[in-house]
Amino acid sequence: MTADTQATDTSDKPDYDSPWKEALEQFFPEFLALLFPAIHAEIDWSKGVQFLDKEFQKEFRGQDT
Repeated sequence: MTADTQATDTSDKPDYDSPWKEALEQFFPEFLALLFPAIHAEIDWSKGVQFLDKEFQKEFRGQDT
């Protein structure tokens, strides 16, 4: 693998991130209730939840972390 293809070749990397994201999205209210009960109590859950992970990635793409 060359330096040019290293950044775009993700076929041999295991995907550890997606299962966590899916679980968090599916159980988000329960996650907050368990770990942050005061915050959970302040949220109006009837309005639903919209996850903006892709928008966040676009905003910070190319910046060093």
